[in-house]
Amino acid sequence: SAIQKGGLEYNADRFDYSALDIQKLIYEGNLQFNKALKETQTYNRNTALDIAIGKYYLVIKADPKNAYAYTQLARIYLMKNEDKYANSYFFSAVNIEPKNPHTNYHFGEYYFKKSNYRKALEHYLIAYENGYDNNYNLNCRLGIVYEKLADLENAKRFYRAAAKINPQKKALYKKIQNIESLDYGKSEYYYIIRE
Repeated sequence: SAIQKGGLEYNADRFDYSALDIQKLIYEGNLQFNKALKETQTYNRNTALDIAIGKYYLVIKADPKNAYAYTQLARIYLMKNEDKYANSYFFSAVNIEPKNPHTNYHFGEYYFKKSNYRKALEHYLIAYENGYDNNYNLNCRLGIVYEKLADLENAKRFYRAAAKINPQKKALYKKIQNIESLDYGKSEYYYIIRE
């Protein structure tokens, strides 16, 4: 006769996640996430992030196709410097909704922080083309990324767009002026890199 291992068998399917109030969980998760963003003490910040993780995780259990919850989990793990989890959750969110502007903007932020400007640009442009074109921060980021990639014409274009959205930011006008003073668009280098 076969020997059976002792112990309890855990059945994860016993709980009916479909009965959960997804909107309430997202609201509570967002409250904790925003609290963590403002918190200066590490313990309190991590406690708020852990509560938010629990809320977003329950959302995913109730609605496995909820790209917002995956994105929020990715952002939290990025804040906790747990890149493996952040990356995994970002990819899950993008696989669910490839053109989601919220997801792509924050995935762009992930790559921007890693100094992977080409991948950041890819995600920023998806966000821009899918509803975030009037987002001040995104236009600034696009300006910065294009500047780092030595495409100053596009950098200038996005800095101008950001300045239109928020005319009080005087530093943008200075950046635009500096780029224009280089007369970069007429240089041979510009035409070589654009080919």
